[in-house]
Amino acid sequence: HLGPGFCPTRRRVSMLSEGHGVVTYGCINFTYEGKPQQEFIEWSEKRIDDEISRYLQRHLQSHSVKPADVVYVQAVVGGDHGDTAFQFGASVSAELSDGQIIEFEVSVCELICRKDTGKLIELTILPTLTSGLIVMATSPLYIYKDAEGNILCKFSETCPTTTTEHGTMAILQVDLYVTGDLAFQAMALGKESMSGHWCMQCTMQMQCTLTEAQLNEVKMWTMEELCRLGDEAEQPRRKGETMFGIKKKPWWPFIPITHYMIPLLHCMIGVGNQLLDMLRDILNEHLENMTHTEERVRASIPILKNMITETAAARDIWDASTEGKLCKTLKRKVLEAGKASAQQESTHAMDERMKLNELEDHRNREFVLKLEKARNTLRDHQNKLKMMRTSKVRQQDSIETKMFSVLKEIGVELSSYHGGSLNGKDIRKVMANASYIFNSFAIIFKGGKRPNCRLSDANIDALCLQFREVFVLWDGAFSLARTINPTEMDIKTYRMYVDAAAKGSKDLRCTVTPKVHIMLEHVEWQMRNIWGGLGDKMEDWVERLHQDGKRDRLQFRTVQNPLIRSIAREKAHSRAMHPDVIAKTMKINEGNKRNLTESKTDLVGTQRKRDRKSVV
Repeated sequence: HLGPGFCPTRRRVSMLSEGHGVVTYGCINFTYEGKPQQEFIEWSEKRIDDEISRYLQRHLQSHSVKPADVVYVQAVVGGDHGDTAFQFGASVSAELSDGQIIEFEVSVCELICRKDTGKLIELTILPTLTSGLIVMATSPLYIYKDAEGNILCKFSETCPTTTTEHGTMAILQVDLYVTGDLAFQAMALGKESMSGHWCMQCTMQMQCTLTEAQLNEVKMWTMEELCRLGDEAEQPRRKGETMFGIKKKPWWPFIPITHYMIPLLHCMIGVGNQLLDMLRDILNEHLENMTHTEERVRASIPILKNMITETAAARDIWDASTEGKLCKTLKRKVLEAGKASAQQESTHAMDERMKLNELEDHRNREFVLKLEKARNTLRDHQNKLKMMRTSKVRQQDSIETKMFSVLKEIGVELSSYHGGSLNGKDIRKVMANASYIFNSFAIIFKGGKRPNCRLSDANIDALCLQFREVFVLWDGAFSLARTINPTEMDIKTYRMYVDAAAKGSKDLRCTVTPKVHIMLEHVEWQMRNIWGGLGDKMEDWVERLHQDGKRDRLQFRTVQNPLIRSIAREKAHSRAMHPDVIAKTMKINEGNKRNLTESKTDLVGTQRKRDRKSVV
């Protein structure tokens, strides 16, 4: 007999969700840029300052913490889009006087949309989100006890209580940081769709070759400068023009630009996928069997790229010439005189318009149309190669199929690989098992290369060794960058690893992407100057919000009323995140573990350390 107290009553269970946050639901019809039809958008949101203070007092109360024992609180906020929804939340950590750290995560916004854009976010969740972040950034956090001895937390300009007993109050300024992928950070800084062209931390322009003088002019951004250029970009006469990629003012000018954290997880995904894509390109060019059609298409791509480069350079030379400058001057004059009617237009103005048409026809005929045709042809050929590669991968005897069998052994997902890129979990597996993977790849490449392959077995061994070393170096760099409270030795070792890793990527003909640039130029500064380093400010938790949101949407999909659905989800989430529930769950899981007498040796970790030492 289990007894009457075996199953808790409904009342006892519902008590765990008491005091949940106030949820607001909204919906609009929104038209994406360039799309003719409207789409239905809905969202639910809570105030981020109230949500953080509510969960913080829950955790402090459950740990029986005195208010005065809380010495430091930080909140890392961020958002990301995935699985048909944009999620925004915060990861909060409170440090106590004895060194213990209390950590928890909250989700405050969910925007159901096909794609997140700056305009859509500004029309929906941004006003409430910004008002809450302003409170957190400008108002101190009061942690105190009420008359009944319960811990309360509140952001306020004035003291919310008259209690003055020693140890019963703490007044803290919460350190606020922003994380998320580069696309989200660009959106928040007023540089939407510019994350691939401009660095978020400095004025460096990516995807182009800069002169020594231009490199010397690169400087770090300040929030004041971003706001000034954003104001200029929003002026009517400058509408549509950008300077350093800035299109509008930043969303949150009260958060310093130095508190926009480097997204280490997304940098690792970008670097790892770039290396794997380069390996696949080498594989398809030199080792994999090709049809005559594929050979012709592949041979035409370098010619088209060279044609585009030469035509673009010739266009720039013409734009800088006397005729090019005259064309710009006449275009500006014609635009200024555009309000005048045809009868009022003078003979001189008509001559200028005719001259402008003549110069523009020349520019379009000699450069613009050629560039457009070459780029369209290049895009078509690349798409054809992609389709050929996809059909080839499905063949059981192809080298890429055998490559995937190796990746599958370490747990890499099939859908992620054939989708074009690996996610963060899979990239970590590849970096952790680089020695085994590339030793296996070398055997596959040598056994499956085409008869007329120009690469000898020794060349293939050297190539796989080079890729393995670069992956090991990047693994070391990211491991050091994730260190919490890094020492000066950690920072110096990171510099050694990242320099060697970047040089190895460059030797493999990988371009310096924005993610490689910030690893080279900006991670070291944040490791040295940001409290605690980057290890406790990574964006992993943002990715977990998608999993939680997907599970909640699936669970409550049959509730028709959207407001009732949002409140029910909030109650369930509040109950699941209750500290007592979490503690009970951890206790039960701990009791279910097998008590093994011998500890399992970390063979993979030991091998990774040995590989790093051998490479360095």
